[in-house]
This record gives sequence, C-alpha cells and structure tokens, in this order.
Amino acid sequence: MEWNSDALFKKLSGVSDELQADTSIHQLESSIKKEKDEKDYLFMKDAYERLLSGLSESYLSMSDWYVGPTLTRELYDIHFKHKKETCSPHYLHSKKDVLEFYGICIFFSMIEASFPKHITL
Repeated sequence: MEWNSDALFKKLSGVSDELQADTSIHQLESSIKKEKDEKDYLFMKDAYERLLSGLSESYLSMSDWYVGPTLTRELYDIHFKHKKETCSPHYLHSKKDVLEFYGICIFFSMIEASFPKHITL
C-alpha cells in the first residue's frame, strides 16, 4: 500500500485552517471562562458578607482587610484576580516591583555604609 503524503499533508493543513477559522470554539471557551469568573465572584462576595455579619462595625473599621459593606467587582479583580489595569493592591505586586524594592534597599545600604558612623540618616 502506497501513501500519498502530499495529499495527506494538504488535507491536514485544510483541517487545521478550518479549526483555527472556527470561532465557535473560542466563543464557547470565552463564555465558559466568564461564567466561571462570575460564579467565583458571587461565591467570594457571599463569603465576604457572611464573614462581616459576625463582626462589629468598630472592629471592621480597624481591620486592614475591610473594603466596605460589600465586595464590589472592581475590588474582587484587584485582590483576587490581580488585574494591573485597575490598580495595584500593594507595592510588591509584580516581579518588577520586588526587584525595584531590592534595588532601593541595596542603594540605601550602600549610602549608609559609605557615611561615617557618627552621621545618622
């Protein structure tokens, strides 16, 4: 039995092109991701509200993690999805931020070492 490799290659290329052109798979994947994200957000919002229900207002006002009476979508994205386009929840949010922080520490260590001990910064 002889194999016609050129015809087989053409057929496989055609199938590959058809799959890439078929946007219904990509749309389905996108809608599944959106559904899962919405489900996760609603779960976290409910859990946050249940947590708040057992705590006093004075305790909550002193807490670092308290973001308000309800967890909004924007706050969920910042704290749980780590989306940089909204804003960073803390300074050491990305690898670049950590490297910059180490650079600042090294810089000030070198300045402190270069001055005599009787001079304080």
